[in-house]
Amino acid sequence: MATRQEFSVAFATYHSQNAAKYPHLLKLTAVSRSQLEEAERPIGVQLPVEFKDFLLEYGYGELYFAGIFCPLVAKPDRVLFTMWDYFNWEQFGGNYLPIWSNGDELWTGFRVHNNRCSNQLFNFDVDARDYTGDSFDSIWDFLLQVALVDLPPR
Repeated sequence: MATRQEFSVAFATYHSQNAAKYPHLLKLTAVSRSQLEEAERPIGVQLPVEFKDFLLEYGYGELYFAGIFCPLVAKPDRVLFTMWDYFNWEQFGGNYLPIWSNGDELWTGFRVHNNRCSNQLFNFDVDARDYTGDSFDSIWDFLLQVALVDLPPR
């Protein structure tokens, strides 16, 4: 299982090699601890510590090949999942919190049990309404395997 430190080192290296060539692939927005705490209340779910650590250090948005969603409160009674103006929490039965979509029907996110997110991330096929069996041990594994992929030469 990858660690925060391993991701930080890999990101620094990857970023130094690719940021100038691909600036459009890195657009992150900062998140505060109070915003995260405020976002957890309406959905009644506790986000994983490692995911919160990532959001606090890097933010949400485009991180090379992974557009990371983050729940933020848009109105007192509505949570907005950033990068989407709509998000139907009920489409996942309230037991799955997606943080990334491949742009098709495959989502990656945390399973929710007893109002707590798992640390492990699972892929969910919306069309099949089921998990695909693929998973990542942590947010750091997901980011290393999905966000920091090899870019084609320019």
